[in-house]
Amino acid sequence: MAQLPGKEDCSDLEGQRRVADEYIDDLNRPWSEGAPGSWAVCAGVEHLGPVGELIGFCGFLPGKVEGVGLELGYGLAKVYWGKGLATEAALASMDWVFSQDGISCVYAVFGREHTATRRVLEKLGMTQRGEVDLYDSVARDFGLLPLYTV
Repeated sequence: MAQLPGKEDCSDLEGQRRVADEYIDDLNRPWSEGAPGSWAVCAGVEHLGPVGELIGFCGFLPGKVEGVGLELGYGLAKVYWGKGLATEAALASMDWVFSQDGISCVYAVFGREHTATRRVLEKLGMTQRGEVDLYDSVARDFGLLPLYTV
C-alpha cells in the first residue's frame, strides 16, 4: 500500500489528488491481478448521509507476512467511527473471502493506540499471534505492530 506522504506531498490540491490516486490504485490492484481487493463502503441509510455516499473502504491486500494469508484493512471517515460500521464491513468482507477457494487465513495489523481496531478484530474472531515490523513501523517509531489472525 502507498506510504503515508509527508505534509509537503499533499499540501495542495494537486498533491492531495496524486496521493488519493495512489491509494485507489493500491486498493484496486489486487482485483486486476485476480486476487481479492477492497470495496468502497457507502452509506446505506439516510441517517448516515445520502444513500450511496462514499464513507470508507474495507477489504484485502496481498499478504506481506508469510504464512498468514491476506491482510484485512479498512478505513472510515472519522464521523462514522463508533457506529459499528467497521465491524459490519469487516464481517461482510470476511464472510466473502472465506467463501472463496483456497483462502483459509487472514491477518491484520494496527497501531497499539488503536484500541477500537483491536475490538473490531476480536469481534471477527481474530486473536493476537505475535508482533511484526511491517510498513517500516519500527523505523517510523511506531514499534512492532500487533499481528492478529483468524
